[in-house]
Amino acid sequence: MAADSDTIKFLEEVKKGKPRNFVMICKGVKIVSLIVYKKGTVETYKNKAKKEGKGQFFHGVVDGKGVDFAFKLSKSDGYEKPPGKELTLKDHLKTECGLKVKPRYEIVEELPRVDDSDDEGSTEEVASGETIDVSAIEARLKKLGPAIKAYVVDNPSERVAILKPSKVVKDYILDPANQSREAAENALETVESLVGAKPQATEEATSGLTAKQAGEQLKALGGAIKQFVVSHPERKADVLKPVKTVKDFIANPASGSEQAATALEAVKTLVTAAPKTETAAADDANNKAKATWDAKWPKIEKAVESAIKKNVPNVDTIRLRRNFALDKANEGQYADALKVLPGIAKLIKEAAAAASDPLAPWKAVAKDAVFQARRLQFALRGYEQELRGQLNSAGEEKANQMKIVMAGALAIADHMEEVVVALQADPNGEKFIEDLKLKMESEVVKAAERPNPFNLDVDISRPVIAGLTQLESALTPT
Repeated sequence: MAADSDTIKFLEEVKKGKPRNFVMICKGVKIVSLIVYKKGTVETYKNKAKKEGKGQFFHGVVDGKGVDFAFKLSKSDGYEKPPGKELTLKDHLKTECGLKVKPRYEIVEELPRVDDSDDEGSTEEVASGETIDVSAIEARLKKLGPAIKAYVVDNPSERVAILKPSKVVKDYILDPANQSREAAENALETVESLVGAKPQATEEATSGLTAKQAGEQLKALGGAIKQFVVSHPERKADVLKPVKTVKDFIANPASGSEQAATALEAVKTLVTAAPKTETAAADDANNKAKATWDAKWPKIEKAVESAIKKNVPNVDTIRLRRNFALDKANEGQYADALKVLPGIAKLIKEAAAAASDPLAPWKAVAKDAVFQARRLQFALRGYEQELRGQLNSAGEEKANQMKIVMAGALAIADHMEEVVVALQADPNGEKFIEDLKLKMESEVVKAAERPNPFNLDVDISRPVIAGLTQLESALTPT
């Protein structure tokens, strides 16, 4: 059943960084209902969720930003394990809520606080309800792009001084309601002043330095100075003393520009010799990852396109991993994109080996059938455990009915093990084929393929019998 409009609205607010409460009913591996809300009691929404179906109840707080969602459950509420698979949660959010996000479950000591006030506001609107216009600031930063790149190339020691204020401006453009416009404008002015007048050589700086120039240069060094003090507390006085000299000159230019210029150069020397900030180090690592990606991807891409064109047995898996790697690269997460490439290469290698194996089609059919059987076994045994947990609270008549269902579930799960063993056996002739055909026509397989309470599509006998026909041809001498 599709989620209600309030749940969808509050999930959209989670995308903007606002935690919201949730309740969830799960039955086996299936999510029966999910309700997200801002304020109200857990009991109220628990009763509402139960109207959609029975099952195990969970509640907590969902928070995140963008496509990253975390459904958090507290240990203090008795939760030690997540409600189910994150893939099931992702599918539910996509099909029932229309959201393409990357959710996960987390068991935490303490849940995030949910602001249930009515005046919380929107991340895209100001208090008056008017949309925040960031176009002017965005246009100014875009115009400065080439100059910023040139500045970094010409002044590598000043890289952090210009990239840090640039990031402040970008953060404001992406999330104007939660960032300071004044801070963004000040940061933009810092960037403009830096690229408009690149640092001069010491000989020029010590002659004719104005209070305004000293102020602009000291402001640009602010982040680096703070980082230096944090990283080198024992040398705090070494940097703050010349900083004070520069500040004294800014307040009273008559105190002497030459002394201020010398102090300013001392500050620059100290902070630019300091280790890179975490942000700068991360940028360097990502740039290296991008270079590696640019070198490796063309070859992998060519092999992927060839595999798709040949329609190799595992082509769908290859295509999915290719798309995932490209998504990560397009998001600028090159290190994550690179992690996928070895797996893609392995799949392509396996496809090439399978192409020369006459039994490859049968192996692919058998592998898929085993997967379906194992998945059904897991669901049936989980269902039996769930019913077992409800026996004590059930009446005698209902308990007897439940025991019959439990026994049937376990019987199918156990008999499916025989099917799995047969599928995994060496395909060595007519007896193998005949024995497996008989199993495919058995009541156990027919029962397994009937509609189940887990919404699992089980289709084993049809493809296996077709695969056995092909296998018979492959094994027959020509």
